[in-house]
Amino acid sequence: MAAIKLKISYLRKLNSISQKQLAEKLGVSFQTVSKWENGVCMPDISLLPTISEYFNVSVDQLLGLKPINELEYIPSDTDTTEYWGKKIDYLKSTRKSLLNLDYIKFLVEKVWKIDKAIDIIDFGCGYGFLGQMLLPILPIGSTYTGVDINDKLISEAKNIFKNTDYKTNFIIKNLYDYKVIKKYDMAICQAFLRHTNKPYELLKKMIDSVKIGGSVACIEVNREIESDGLYIQIN
Repeated sequence: MAAIKLKISYLRKLNSISQKQLAEKLGVSFQTVSKWENGVCMPDISLLPTISEYFNVSVDQLLGLKPINELEYIPSDTDTTEYWGKKIDYLKSTRKSLLNLDYIKFLVEKVWKIDKAIDIIDFGCGYGFLGQMLLPILPIGSTYTGVDINDKLISEAKNIFKNTDYKTNFIIKNLYDYKVIKKYDMAICQAFLRHTNKPYELLKKMIDSVKIGGSVACIEVNREIESDGLYIQIN
């Protein structure tokens, strides 16, 4: 009899899906998904067809009884405005755990070596978290433009910055349709590309948005740490 080697971890990582996201889809806890992946227990047999359909593989492929050859990419629902419109509180709680002011200051001064005012565009800016972190550290006169598909997030960003002296501009736009007119000194994003269905297309757009000699910075959290629920949530 062939040995069962469950492929959930492999398929999940291949599709850039966290344990928490998969758990929400299946109606179980992320700890349960972790147990499946670590061989502590197996999914209920009634869940196997659902998991297989989600990853677009057969049950035999899911169980490792048949090889997984070419996999069809499954678009993520995190690439929609509807999804993020319900995630403002989640974003506010998790963004704090990914970056801190000391690290941002280190990037600005030691890595990016920014010593004069610059114009920054933030792709998938959400509620403007990167702007909140960067503007107090950047040289006076720097500007921050944020672009996001979700009107609720942009409204929250405008509200956060409305009583400050910082030079900000927020644009509600689907970034696939966004046409870059102005050139910036720097294009930046945080935990953005991994939630898109066409990351290379958007990365190219980020590159096209900067001046000659400009910079592009894509900040991502360690997926293994995040997927296993090992990040620290700050209240």
